[in-house]
Amino acid sequence: MNVSSRVENLSLINQKLEQLREEFKISKITYEKMLSSVNEAFMNAVDHGNKGDISKIVTFDHRILAEGKIVLTISDEGNGFNWKHAGGLPKDPEQEGGRGLFIIEHFSEKYCFNKKGNRIELHFTL
Repeated sequence: MNVSSRVENLSLINQKLEQLREEFKISKITYEKMLSSVNEAFMNAVDHGNKGDISKIVTFDHRILAEGKIVLTISDEGNGFNWKHAGGLPKDPEQEGGRGLFIIEHFSEKYCFNKKGNRIELHFTL
């Protein structure tokens, strides 16, 4: 699924997640973890990856692995970032933002970026 880099398109991604929840009978707890992780990854793609450029696309996809896992992928058209030096809580707890990767780390069972840093895979057990 491709959507333009508009915050309001998050609702389309969430609709797709709801369809996946119903289709694969995903538990409420797992669904909420997926929702939180995908929402953070989507907002990072819009804000940081595509820098709010509505002419750029965010791609959301999924695949089911044989071992009962689902992999959700979010990618953007940005230049990527050095994901090896990101994550954790911001130093200033009053700071707005900076919690996205911390949330993703704690809610997904596994996550990984491509080398460029403009695509993330989020892994969950069905």
